Amino acid sequence: MNVQMTGPYSNDIWDPVETWSRDQIEEFQLSALKKQLAHVEAKSAYYGKIFKQTGFAAADFKSFEDLRRLPITRKADYVAG
Repeated sequence: MNVQMTGPYSNDIWDPVETWSRDQIEEFQLSALKKQLAHVEAKSAYYGKIFKQTGFAAADFKSFEDLRRLPITRKADYVAG
């Protein structure tokens, strides 16, 4: 989904995104998160290693439920990294 704003959508709504259904919002969020996960997997040595250790691949990301396979990142993890 590509969103470009050129001005008010109407007198009451600035951006058509404000009128999206829950399904459209979820589709947009999933797409954006998948792109971010792919970027992190490719560019971060730390997260690349974590993804491999857990058997997670950004290309296989299909739903928010898939995030349960990733460990929580704690402050100590950032400090150690």
